[in-house]
This record gives sequence, C-alpha cells and structure tokens, in this order.
Amino acid sequence: NTLQIDKANYTLTTQPVNSGVYAMFNTLSPILKDKAVRKALQVGTDTAEIRKSLPTDVSPLDLPFTNDQISGADVPKAVPVDIKKAQALLDQAGWIMKNGTRSKGDQRLALTVATTKNGQYEEALEALAGQWRKIGVAVNTNVIDTADPSTNFVQNILQARNYDVLLYELLIGADPDVYAYWHSSQIGVNGYNFSSYANGAADDALASARSRLEPELRNVKYKAFAKQWIDDAPAIGLYQPVSEYVYN
Repeated sequence: NTLQIDKANYTLTTQPVNSGVYAMFNTLSPILKDKAVRKALQVGTDTAEIRKSLPTDVSPLDLPFTNDQISGADVPKAVPVDIKKAQALLDQAGWIMKNGTRSKGDQRLALTVATTKNGQYEEALEALAGQWRKIGVAVNTNVIDTADPSTNFVQNILQARNYDVLLYELLIGADPDVYAYWHSSQIGVNGYNFSSYANGAADDALASARSRLEPELRNVKYKAFAKQWIDDAPAIGLYQPVSEYVYN
C-alpha cells in the first residue's frame, strides 16, 4: 500500500506501462449491438472523473494504442463528454426513462459489467457504473476472483463472452500492432477480440499496417483504424496503467 510508505526516507515514482484498461462492449449482446447505445455510453462516460477516483495517478488513454504510439496533427481525438447528447441518443433509440432507469417496451436497459478482483479495476468499475446509472442504465457488476480456480475466468467469462461490458487490461507492447484485439478474424472462443468488433475498413487498416515496414505508412494506417474505432465505439479507453517504484 503506497499510503504506508515512509515518504521522508523513500521516494515513490511511477512509470506508464505499455497496456491499456478499457471498457469493452460486447457488440453481439442484444442491447450493445446497437451502435446508438454504444455511442450514448461513449459520450456519457467521463473518463477523467474515473481516473480521479483511482488511488494512483494514471495517464489518459483515448485510443486503441498507448499514448504517443501514433503521431501527427490529425491523430483522432476522444469524443468529448456530453451527458445531454447521451440522453438524447438513448431517447432517439427508443429507451425511455422511467423511475430512474430506461426501458424499451418490456426490455430494461440493463448491462452486466465484468472485471477481475483488483483494487484499481474495482474503483474504476464503481465510478463507471455510477455514471451510467445517471443516464438511466441499470448496471449489474460481476467481479471475478481469478485466484479462485472454481471461477475459471478464462473459460467461463472471457472465452464465453459472458458479459455485456468487460473492464479489462489489454497488453499492447511497444509496437502499436493491435490486430489481435480488434481484427474480425480474432472473434471467437480462441481469439482476443473481446468486443467481437467487426468492421471491414478497420480490418483493412489493421492488416495493411502490420504488413508494412515503413513507419510513416504504418502511422497513416493506424490513424485510419483509430478514427474508425472511435466512430464505431466498440470500447472506451479508460486509462494507461503505471508501475510504481520505491527507492531511497
């Protein structure tokens, strides 16, 4: 616990790691297959407030890559928070607010958000759920203890895509090749495309980028992919985690 460190004799420093924590939408789930609902959640999520709720200072993460992995004046930007727009998108999609939650006919706007037992993920989940409830989403949380072998997190949750939203960390690495997480060929039990995201233009950009050696060409392809990714909203970038070091 960093709060127990003797700050008079020891120094605490943080270093961003090459991974990202995302709220990944299961685009095959009955509610989230509607892009309008995903876009409403995207503009209705204040990621800066989520980061403030965490015990450690973490970096923003708006794209499917870590910060500074793509460059240029035209790097896509995150969609600004707009609660009124989120409400309007849900209204237009037929989700009517009544007594604090939304419904369309007999169906409630209820989403199950899964994450693993981890102090930081659980804090982020609580903040995220609070924001979504304010716009009329009934959020059910499922925190899985991966240390308990009976839960079989990989088989029962990840491979089964047993969630509407997965709050989880993707290991990106030093290279911005995120084909494994977002290409449609990686959908399915053995793939790591946890959103089951499929878009032809995004697929082409990812496949083309990984087949090039020239940094400038790869940069252009990855920007095209990021633009499509933000537009389709298969996930929301929450933060780039950090490693903490203590030394004297």
